[in-house]
Amino acid sequence: TPKMIKENFFLYQKGAKLIAKWREGTPGEDMSFADAATADKSEDGRDIMLLGFHKVAYMLAAEFLSKTPELLKTIHVIDYNKKVLEKLQAAGIKCTAGDIADPDVLERAQRTPPRIVISTIPDSVLQGTTNEQLVRIAKGVFPTSRVIVTAGDPHQAKLLYKAGADYVVRMAKLSAEKLHDILCEHGQSRIERSKLKELFEQHKMRDNMRGSSRILGMGFFK
Repeated sequence: TPKMIKENFFLYQKGAKLIAKWREGTPGEDMSFADAATADKSEDGRDIMLLGFHKVAYMLAAEFLSKTPELLKTIHVIDYNKKVLEKLQAAGIKCTAGDIADPDVLERAQRTPPRIVISTIPDSVLQGTTNEQLVRIAKGVFPTSRVIVTAGDPHQAKLLYKAGADYVVRMAKLSAEKLHDILCEHGQSRIERSKLKELFEQHKMRDNMRGSSRILGMGFFK
C-alpha cells in the first residue's frame, strides 16, 4: 500500500545516491552533474533503464523527483503493465511495453546502451525470470552497462555478484544501516527519554520526502 511504501522510503535513498554518483562519474570524472544529466543527446537519450516498475522503483522515482528531478529525464522503464506506463509517460518518463526478460525487447527498446540497468523487484515477485537471469540478459545485451539487482539474503547476493552484477541491493542490510544511524545519533547526543519521540519524528519527516506526494498521488499501488 502507499502507506507501507512511505514508511519504508528510506530504504531506497542510498540507491538513488549511488546511481547519481555513477552517472556523475561516467564517462569522465571531470564532467559536472548537470553536464552528465544532459550529455546524451542521442535518439534514445535515456541512460538509466529500470527493468520493471514495482514498489522500490516507485519510491526511487519519488526520491529522484525530490532531490534530483533532472534524473527523471534520463530514466527508461521497461514493463508489461501498460496502465502503469501511461502514468509514467504523463510524468515525463520514457517507457517501453514488453517482457523485461526478453533480450530482443531490451535491444529494440534502446539502441544506445544505458549506463545503468536496474532490477528492483525481488525474485519472490518476479514472474518467469529471476534477478540472476536478468543480470546475464542485461550484460549480454548491454556489455558496457553497470547492472544493479535485488537479493533477499547474503547467499543470493553472492550468486548475483558471481553472475556479473555490479551492485546488489539487500533490503535487510539497508534497514539495519538505518537503525544503526538512528541509534548512533541517539548515543552520540545522549538524548533524554523525553526527547526520543522528537528524534523519531525527525527521522520520519526525513523519510516522508516532498517528492513522494506527487508520485504517490498517481495511485500506482493500492
